[in-house]
Amino acid sequence: MIDITVTVSDEEFKALEWDIYDVQAHIQNAINVKAARTMDTLVRQNTNLNPGKLTNVEKENIVRDLNIETAKEASDRVL
Repeated sequence: MIDITVTVSDEEFKALEWDIYDVQAHIQNAINVKAARTMDTLVRQNTNLNPGKLTNVEKENIVRDLNIETAKEASDRVL
């Protein structure tokens, strides 16, 4: 598992706390939703399977076995 750190100023955090009940949970949920959508896209683009009919474990196994370049690698290659 990978830990990702997000840095915000005290004032930014104060503003977020005014709007969001649990900032950590909100950020965790946002990244989990983005990751799930992206995994579904990868499954659709690289297999003939319907990601809506697969379990999360099945999708994770498919993505784990894919040989794909990262967005940064693709960008560096084009530049």
